[in-house]
Amino acid sequence: MIGIHCMYDLTTFTSPYSLLGNVLNIISGPFGAPLFMFCMGITLGFSRNQEPSNLLWRGVRLITFGMVLNVLRYLPEAYSAAKAGEENVFCGWAQIFNVDILQFAGLALMLVALFKRFNVNHWAMLAIAIAMSVGGTLLDGCKTDSYVINQLLGYFYPTPTCCCFPLLNWFIFVAAGNVTGWIYRCGRAESFLRAAAPAGAIITAVYLYLCLVAEAPFTRCLQNDWGYYSMHTPDALFVTFGIAPFMLGLFRLLSKPVPEKWEKFLYHPSRHINQYYCISWVWIMWTANLFLFVPKAGTDAGFLFMWFVIVLLTTVTVLIYNRYFKEGVNAFFGRHSSAWIIGIWLALISFGVWFFTTVPEHYAMPY
Repeated sequence: MIGIHCMYDLTTFTSPYSLLGNVLNIISGPFGAPLFMFCMGITLGFSRNQEPSNLLWRGVRLITFGMVLNVLRYLPEAYSAAKAGEENVFCGWAQIFNVDILQFAGLALMLVALFKRFNVNHWAMLAIAIAMSVGGTLLDGCKTDSYVINQLLGYFYPTPTCCCFPLLNWFIFVAAGNVTGWIYRCGRAESFLRAAAPAGAIITAVYLYLCLVAEAPFTRCLQNDWGYYSMHTPDALFVTFGIAPFMLGLFRLLSKPVPEKWEKFLYHPSRHINQYYCISWVWIMWTANLFLFVPKAGTDAGFLFMWFVIVLLTTVTVLIYNRYFKEGVNAFFGRHSSAWIIGIWLALISFGVWFFTTVPEHYAMPY
């Protein structure tokens, strides 16, 4: 995750030009974010609080925090654009309203809360999610003449705005993970993986052949970023019923010989995945746009060094924050969390009104 973000923002590579870049691009594509969302679905069933109101509130907080992260990531872009002499220095600020993975996760939690409120079971949720995927695929590119409306629609299906993880196209991973979590809770994890992982391995091999060798037109996930982010149904089905069970089985197998004393160290990033995600993005984007004295990497060796440094800085920041600041920060913001959320959204809406009525050009996908 950190590696692919570094490659696109801290190097001079215009595309994954080397073996390292190509392998990383594959691993971080269908083997990356979809699996994060699949695991999110698994863990939902193990959450201590399953009440719809709790899931709804968690979803609102995730979306809000994702918007705050977008501000921290993309406001500095105006500085680097000004230093580079770009004519429209504020164009990139449209990305503050980007539908990124935290926004998607928040919407997914809110949808799960709705399903739980009406007692929709795991299998029905998966069936609805597959139908949502088909709908999102069919709607891909449907737009209005208004950028703002298109951006709002981009939270639900792919539009040519800042739209990375639309709900209709990506919810299938959360729903399928939720079914898998139910199987785990029934005590059938080992028998499930023994059957599903080998079948998943075969499906994964077929999928990679179709993507990389045959270049089948219906497998778009590895063609370019837009094909990945728009996640059409054929790709989603291959990942859901092939890559996901294969990877679960593979890592279950790899975890068995791990000594217990190593577990705390190995599981640390997973236990704090949101912190690693957010903090690494801040380090990457601030280095790219504020710390302009740091040269971008132009070779694989330079890229690997940059990747290592960002991982190190992120890990140290996570450790220091959790040790010395987390309790105090939670206490400060927890006293009036609703007021903070309302204030943040009022500020975002005010900024959006100014931005979309003042800045003539807006950043847009597909790119």
